[in-house]
Amino acid sequence: CPIMLFQMQFTTFITDVSYVKWGDRLYSMLQQVHQFSYMTSLVGGAPSHSLWGAPAPSMRFQLGSIIPFRATVESQSHRPLKIYMERCVAATDANISRAAQVHPIIANIGCLIESKSANSSFLPRRRPAEIRLYLQAFKFALGQNIFLHCDLEAWDVQCVDRKACHYMQQQWELLDDPSQSNLCSCCEFTCYRRMESTNGMPSNVLPSGVSDL
Repeated sequence: CPIMLFQMQFTTFITDVSYVKWGDRLYSMLQQVHQFSYMTSLVGGAPSHSLWGAPAPSMRFQLGSIIPFRATVESQSHRPLKIYMERCVAATDANISRAAQVHPIIANIGCLIESKSANSSFLPRRRPAEIRLYLQAFKFALGQNIFLHCDLEAWDVQCVDRKACHYMQQQWELLDDPSQSNLCSCCEFTCYRRMESTNGMPSNVLPSGVSDL
């Protein structure tokens, strides 16, 4: 596989999981009130392509509603990049080592494990340098702040052994080429990296944004 061109971590801040009355049922609400870093922002609303990139009309999400996420990377050279979400967890602290509770969302080097138990999935790519997913809002850490921690990587587009996998129709499916979904077979067990060379983050490669939509 060609060399990795970019690697980073980001943390975004979601706060105040609380209960509100909705009809005859109780729903958990997620609310984000602060941009934790320049890499994160909150946009979105109902799952609609027209809302990608638009400011969210509300910072609240009902339990079970869909929260769109997007991560992008830009290169100032002409070398094309493809971005991957390697790992994401929800935690109760900005420092994950101090978190009292941690809930895995993406694990095993690109497996969206939340898609097995909820209506969460990656969306088809519009371009290699962007990755999007729908995450179904879930109840977590009542009354505590929530931080979403993710590891991102960008690789040369010729790299064919990186993966973004989600659970679709009772089986794991590779986002970029379902015919090669055997790459996702390890999602039920333990996925291992192949030996790879990296050169860190060159000056002409810039993260363009990570959004909780």
